[in-house]
Formats: sequence, structure tokens, C-alpha cells
Amino acid sequence: LNYILISIEDEGKGVPQEHHNQLFKPLFTTKKKGHGLGLSISHRLVQAHKGLLRYSSGNSNGAVFQIFLPYQKK
Repeated sequence: LNYILISIEDEGKGVPQEHHNQLFKPLFTTKKKGHGLGLSISHRLVQAHKGLLRYSSGNSNGAVFQIFLPYQKK
């Protein structure tokens, strides 16, 4: 089984270590005007397609989100 990788990186301040285990939980947000649904919904959509959504710190202290989606040649 092969995977297609989609990598999204920003140059922001990243995500503090203490929030890493909560990133994909519904209603978790650190923003005053946030709803905490974006990453949760994204995570569920990727899982529904038997994929994986992963967070890591970027080279410039920003955030990196990687989406792995299964790919099979027909």
C-alpha cells in the first residue's frame, strides 16, 4: 500500500508542547474567536479515508501538518 503525502507548514509560533495531545479534540482552541472544530473535523475526514493526520514542529518553529492518504494503483 502506498500513501500520498500532503504537507502544510507555516512560519508562526507553533503549538506549545502542552497542547499537542489536545490538537485534534473537538472544541479545543487557544484563540478567542476560535471554535475548536477545524482540526477535529479534518482529523475525522482523513480517518474516514483510512489516512493519517499528523502534527510536528517546523524548521522555523512554525507548525507542520502532514496528511497521509492511502493510494493504490488500479
